[in-house]
Amino acid sequence: VGPGVGGLIWIAGEAGIGNSRLLREFVAMASAAGLRVWAGQCSAQKTGHAFALMTDLLNHVFGAQSADTPDQIRRKLRQTLSQWPPEAQATRPYLEMVVGLQPSDPEGERLSGLEPDQLRQQMFVALRGLLKSMAADQPLAVLLDDLHWLDSVSAELLVFLSNLIASAPILLVCALRWDEAETPDDRAFKVQSTLRPAQALRLYLDRLSEAETEALLSELLSTPEPPTALSTLVLERSEGNPYYGTALLWDDGII
Repeated sequence: VGPGVGGLIWIAGEAGIGNSRLLREFVAMASAAGLRVWAGQCSAQKTGHAFALMTDLLNHVFGAQSADTPDQIRRKLRQTLSQWPPEAQATRPYLEMVVGLQPSDPEGERLSGLEPDQLRQQMFVALRGLLKSMAADQPLAVLLDDLHWLDSVSAELLVFLSNLIASAPILLVCALRWDEAETPDDRAFKVQSTLRPAQALRLYLDRLSEAETEALLSELLSTPEPPTALSTLVLERSEGNPYYGTALLWDDGII
């Protein structure tokens, strides 16, 4: 990410291979580098919900909790917006609708009267303006996890937003499980297919080799030479998946 330019990092791997861990590590690195960091996550339960990914992202940005009342969410949203640039503040009615609030001012009432296709297009334009405004104020990293559960409207939105990285300091970091993606032309993959190769870095995470698994054990157990029987057990049962290898040690009370 630099002046007037962004990019995309695409992380794919099977469940437990380390996608989400990489994103967590990236949060610390991006924050230390002076980037504003926003994060959102898809879920299997909300694959059929329009704007589900953006709703989750905005709730995290505003600090909204699942137990919050609409008034509490509105208060948190407006408090956060008050610290943003004027152009970003102007998107408030659209943001309220994305997080499930009913706008009460004249602009909100106007939006409520639009046809669904008109409303969606205006929301796309507003969200694009939001990201562009925030990135102009401070370089922005947007971390999106579990895109194998991406809802169809958020997929269209990501394609619409993707051209921003050619002209704004916005870094999209996307992660998904390839063993749960439908086909190469599935929703999530359509996002990266719109980008030029120079704009995107693709990382495909594989299972650990025997030497890498032993190195992981040494790190977890704080010893350069883990017991041979333990190493053999983890190697055989985890089959190179770091999540299952760690789970074995945890379940047996070793770590």
